[in-house]
Parts: sequence; structure tokens; C-alpha cells
Amino acid sequence: PRSPNDVAFSLDALAVERDPPLALRTEVAKETQQRLKLARDFLVEFRRRRNAALIDRRDDVIRPLDFGVGDLVICHSPARAPGVSDKLLHQFIGPFEVLSEHRLSDGTLAPNTYDLRHVHT
Repeated sequence: PRSPNDVAFSLDALAVERDPPLALRTEVAKETQQRLKLARDFLVEFRRRRNAALIDRRDDVIRPLDFGVGDLVICHSPARAPGVSDKLLHQFIGPFEVLSEHRLSDGTLAPNTYDLRHVHT
């Protein structure tokens, strides 16, 4: 009768005999590495182009908020009231008229800061 060690040894010997020669294995490894590099380069370029397209599309849609004196604006005010569903509350209030823009101590305009007056329509 054969012992388990003999069976394991014979399987190891069969595996070594079935392995391709070292030169063939290195060629397969080199080809696989080349294919992986091509795939990685393709994905990097694809992501770069996709991100550039998303940025271009975003720049077309999003415009900076710039209000001048005399413009009518509405303000977003998601105020909560106890016992009232958020769906029933008004999200925007207004209209307001822009009276002036706030300036910082160095004389530059403060971003998105205005003096407003409610306009009754």
C-alpha cells in the first residue's frame, strides 16, 4: 500500500513535468505584462478624457453668481418649523432688490454679500 506522502510526491513530480519550459513561461509573462500595461494606459487616458468632458460640461452649466445694484433676487431659506412638514415650507423667499454690495476693509468686494430690501409685488 502507498502512503499519503508517496501520492503527494508523485503529484508534485507530475506537476513539474507538465510545466512549460522556463523560456516559454517568461515569454507568456512578458506578453501578459504588456497587455496589462496597454489596458492600464487605456483606462488612464479614458478617465482623463471623461473628467475633462465632465469639467467642460459643468463649466457650461454653472455660472458664477454676480448681482448688480437694482437687480431683483430671491433667497434660499430652508427654515424649519416645529410640527410642520418640510414639504409644506417655502424654500425661497423674496423678491429682494439689491441695494449695495459689501466691501472688505481692503476695498475689495466681499463674495455673495449684499444689502437687500424686500420688494412688495
